[in-house]
Amino acid sequence: SPEMVIAESHLLITDGQGIMHAYKAEEPINFKAVSLEPVEQVPGEAKAGYEGGEEVQLQFTVENTSPVDYRNIPIVLTEPDGTTIPGGTIDLAAGERKTVVPWTVEVPPSDSLLYQATINPEGHPQEITAEVKPRIDNTAEVELNKKSHDIEVVSLSVETPTDAGKVQNIEAVIVNNTGSELPEVVVQWQEDSQVIREEKVSFAVGETKTLSFAWRAPDREDIINLAVLVDPAELLPDTNRANNFKEQYITVRKQVQRSCTEPLERASWDVTYNIIEGYNKKRVSYTEWVTDYNNPIWKPVTVTYNEALSVEVKVNTKQGIATDPKNPKESDRESRGSWAIIPYAEELSKKLGRRVDPNEITRAGYGFEVTVVTDYQNDWETKVPEGLEDTAQPIGGTFNGPKQVFAEFYDTNNRFVTAVEMERVSGSKGTGKATWKLPEKKYTFQDRTTVFERKHYTSPDIKDGDYTVLVRVEYAGKNGLYTCKQKVVKIWGSMYDDFYTAPVPRNRR
Repeated sequence: SPEMVIAESHLLITDGQGIMHAYKAEEPINFKAVSLEPVEQVPGEAKAGYEGGEEVQLQFTVENTSPVDYRNIPIVLTEPDGTTIPGGTIDLAAGERKTVVPWTVEVPPSDSLLYQATINPEGHPQEITAEVKPRIDNTAEVELNKKSHDIEVVSLSVETPTDAGKVQNIEAVIVNNTGSELPEVVVQWQEDSQVIREEKVSFAVGETKTLSFAWRAPDREDIINLAVLVDPAELLPDTNRANNFKEQYITVRKQVQRSCTEPLERASWDVTYNIIEGYNKKRVSYTEWVTDYNNPIWKPVTVTYNEALSVEVKVNTKQGIATDPKNPKESDRESRGSWAIIPYAEELSKKLGRRVDPNEITRAGYGFEVTVVTDYQNDWETKVPEGLEDTAQPIGGTFNGPKQVFAEFYDTNNRFVTAVEMERVSGSKGTGKATWKLPEKKYTFQDRTTVFERKHYTSPDIKDGDYTVLVRVEYAGKNGLYTCKQKVVKIWGSMYDDFYTAPVPRNRR
């Protein structure tokens, strides 16, 4: 059977009789019209528009893409009314690109201002007939005095933050920068990239309009992306679609009453960002397209953020500090019962098979400290998507740790005693750990001794048993995280069990 081999620009075929046939591929003869442009009067500054009757020079850039030199290639210009103006001929070496200025035209007072230049037109007396057909890239065009079309979203106004379920007016200011009337412009409103409203609006020349509609916030805590988009289907010939879009974020608040029976220690929420992921193309000649940086491609990206709250509760009766009733000291005041409580805790540990902390045991009538360590964490705006032109931008703002921490106390009969709001004594109110303690209070004892302590004192009349501390940590972060933790202090005996005779200092006699 025949065998084929492609080597460089040759096709080699060996037939069934063993004879090799060589075929050489040659590039077709082709002349390309690269561009047709007005000659800039001031280098680097293109003129925005031309008046009727004004003379304009046109420059024509062409290229010989074939491997053969050619001379006397004809070029012509077709005016808006169809008149053909000869441009003479041009010589092009193989692969050569050249720009010539063969025409000066007078801009007519007409709405049709499209000029087309063609190299090697079919049927021309000097046509190079060897050029390949069809000739799809032989013509370039330019539109002089092209009317600029630009519809712009100037602003989008919202009220933020707002409350769940609340209705507010969303306002957008839109201007017609076009030099003509626009009888029908589609305006689209979006919520988290979903269309929620669409209307058709007419604009006079240069007219600015304020559009608004009543928007109801969702019945939940959220961060909403609201956007307005003009001409979403790109039906209008807009020269700058980059200004057809505006967005705003609305923070929706909702106070949810939580309880210890319905705690919320973890939550997540979604945020929709809009990024520019690329740009559309625009055609500058029959075969050449360029990137149109005034026509961005927007893409919604939804990101999920998370937050969490953890809590640790500690109690300290100070009864783990050893004392000797036979040798009392002034410093024994907070640990007066430890002489009996420490041995009791050791005995209880053996009985239960686990360590019992004497600092979680006390006598009726004594006090104890409560320490709460909260840890609030979130990953807010650590995942902002990255697009072109610095999109998207962070929304901003922070979410903080708990607003309040309460300690509720229940006696050994499980009867409510009191509730105390705790104080943050260290740590940040934002993310991270914070330490909370009972407020400092002044206490005066029977011997007129005065101390300042962060303690809760029990009644000397309660019976033995479990004295419960219920800690409520309220409303942290974006979603109002809420949790409750319980800690037990064992009451064993009474403060009166620890009375003993102590020497009276000479200065108190």
